Amino acid sequence: MYRIILWVVAPALGFAQGGTLRGVLTLAEGVPLAEFPVAIARVPPPVFDSKFVPWTRTVFTNADGAFELTGIPQGAYRVCPQKSLPGYVNPCLWSESATTQMVTAGQRTTVAPMVLRRSQSQIIRVEDSARLLSQARVPDRGGPVAAPRHAIVLGLFTPAGYFLSGRLARDEGTAKEYVLDVPETGRFRFSAASATLQLADGVGRRVNSGIGLSQAVDLIPSTAPAPILVQVQGLLVPAPSGSGK
Repeated sequence: MYRIILWVVAPALGFAQGGTLRGVLTLAEGVPLAEFPVAIARVPPPVFDSKFVPWTRTVFTNADGAFELTGIPQGAYRVCPQKSLPGYVNPCLWSESATTQMVTAGQRTTVAPMVLRRSQSQIIRVEDSARLLSQARVPDRGGPVAAPRHAIVLGLFTPAGYFLSGRLARDEGTAKEYVLDVPETGRFRFSAASATLQLADGVGRRVNSGIGLSQAVDLIPSTAPAPILVQVQGLLVPAPSGSGK
């Protein structure tokens, strides 16, 4: 009888005790980031599991940029800074191998040092000679479209699979410039699409409206990225009724 009771209780105690994760967060120059939020979130299994229970906590770094969280249930966790800073990008948005760490009950684990990488500006210039975008705007940072009679959704896909939209930086009437923060080195894929406007790339090649513009961009060290050009050539003309026959 006693043996059975101990066998049942011991796992419960191990789960309650949990494990500990600790690490350090700095800028690219090695400066520690104090009072900076870091999220620790359980990684879902690659195959759907109805028994999977999400688990997320946020911990703040101390004056030395260090953080530590205890009582974490055993399993795999993703550890990520929760925001970016002007002039820097979040490594979890740009790395295919974001920090994932196994946590074991009763053990203390140190994650690899996390670093906010320096950023630079990628300019996207939209030429719109007919001012078809004058009554609308591209969503900036995921915001809603205002007066979306004619609009373009533009942004980039990071290596980690995130889509980041640009922010409007300059409006010349017949042209608009949007800015995206990108790392100093690496690669991303630029994307632009519109449901009502005929788009073209920088050399005037028309974009298939059903696919949109997709362009790979390589970031070269010590070289500012060239502006990406998108042209608005006019309105998409709907197919005549019965044209599918």
